[in-house]
Amino acid sequence: ARWSRVTAGALVIAWCITVAYGATDEWHQMFVPNRHAEFRDLQADAIGALVAGIALKAWVIIKRL
Repeated sequence: ARWSRVTAGALVIAWCITVAYGATDEWHQMFVPNRHAEFRDLQADAIGALVAGIALKAWVIIKRL
């Protein structure tokens, strides 16, 4: 892959996929004994994906310099 392919659109799509996966994971946990689905976990997934995307975009900008 090339760094030039890391676009804002690609990062938004990656973030959406990550949040969707986190949501399905939380839904799955509702059916697992001794596990609980929590909105805070989904928030943590979303924030983590956002921070990772920002860090990656910053890295791409730095690599261009």
